[in-house]
Amino acid sequence: MKHSSLDSVLEAQLRAVVYLFLLDSPVDADYLGALDTLTINAGSFRIGPDNLNGPHRLAPAELQTRTGQMSQALKQLALRGLVAYVAKPDVGFRLTSDGETVANEMRTGYANQLFASALDVLEHIGDASTTELTSLIISIDRPEGVA
Repeated sequence: MKHSSLDSVLEAQLRAVVYLFLLDSPVDADYLGALDTLTINAGSFRIGPDNLNGPHRLAPAELQTRTGQMSQALKQLALRGLVAYVAKPDVGFRLTSDGETVANEMRTGYANQLFASALDVLEHIGDASTTELTSLIISIDRPEGVA
């Protein structure tokens, strides 16, 4: 994955807030990494109209990097009090009320695109597990629109 300001842990924190806002139950960094890979590259995976960061042929290879970024992002968000780790009834991270406030204040064009893409992906994947999401990601032969 090409490193840029669009692929930083800071941006991963903002995306994690959006994903946790949209999810009904707590999730871990592995799930968020898979969801992030699918959401950012929805066009390549044929589950959305386009990729948020443009088309490329290496979308499936981003999974490990995005999962690592989500792990770091969750730690930073927890330190800021925007997410909390919960063990019951499900194990994982969820937004705190401060995190929900941040998600509700995201109103940029990119944030709107991210919300829309994430909703498309979540509708497509339903209740898929982390393992199922990972299988979907690595099963892509050639991303759409890239030779």
